[in-house]
Amino acid sequence: MNLRAAVGAVFIGTLMLSGVASADTDADQGKSLYEAGEYEPAKQIFEDMLAARDADETALYYLGKIHFDHSDLDAAKDYLEKLVELSPDSAVYQLALGNVYGEKARTSGFFLSKKKWAGRWKERLELAFKLDPVNLEVREWLAGYLLNAPGIGGGDKDRGTLISRETIEIDEMIGHLLLGYAHRRSDKVDLAIQEYLVVLDLDPENGRAHSGLGYCRLEQEDFAKAEASFAKAIEVDPDTAARYEAMAYYWSERESKEEEADTYERALQMDSLLSDVRYELARNYEDRELDAQAIHHYVTLIALTPEHHKAGDSRKRLKKLRK
Repeated sequence: MNLRAAVGAVFIGTLMLSGVASADTDADQGKSLYEAGEYEPAKQIFEDMLAARDADETALYYLGKIHFDHSDLDAAKDYLEKLVELSPDSAVYQLALGNVYGEKARTSGFFLSKKKWAGRWKERLELAFKLDPVNLEVREWLAGYLLNAPGIGGGDKDRGTLISRETIEIDEMIGHLLLGYAHRRSDKVDLAIQEYLVVLDLDPENGRAHSGLGYCRLEQEDFAKAEASFAKAIEVDPDTAARYEAMAYYWSERESKEEEADTYERALQMDSLLSDVRYELARNYEDRELDAQAIHHYVTLIALTPEHHKAGDSRKRLKKLRK
């Protein structure tokens, strides 16, 4: 190789390495922005990455997640379907796509559509489980599907309980949490309580276990203990929206609309994209003729998640409230 060719090869190699380093830096920045809830700048970074390289898996994955978080399920589906075509052996990617199908099943208004999307959801969960059977998130989602779906939709409480029990060998705490939930779904409340107490022996400040106990006590109509458990879950885990959602469910069951609304407001402080929560909060205010608050939350829902399945109804309710 002559000197000119050698210099050219080094230059091209330097450019290629520079491009890889730049892409890695962009990806890291995009991930950090996403984790911080800075969705628009993160989205722009990943879109630019995808424009430069059409098969960029990181960009496809995070664009799918961003659109999913904003209830734009069709866009999320397109990104994640392309992703699993590129990398079909990733349990993480299969689970992400499965969750889009699951949300489409949950929000569809037609039985046949629900059945179609639920079937696709289960297929992806089963595939993810086959690809990575020790992945805790995959095990939790598959067990949850089996425990909640009707038999006609592939539900199987016995298998869901078995997966939950076997998870104890992989992660003791998560396994007992899953088994507690499995017992709850199988109407074995006393056994569920035992599992949650095992978790609290391992970790007295486990918010999920305290919430689980709250649901069990509520089923037993031991309202004082239920309220205390839900409140304790918030005390030990104040930065997780799910703890406030559980408390709001308790207030809803107790028909305490003011407390329910206050708790929903706190959940939305943790995560503004919880549009199911926001819709229920708006309805709560509307039922109590607090029209200004209802209007605020309907408007916010539409602004943040215009593709949400309740956005259309929110527009109709806004029109009525503004007359």
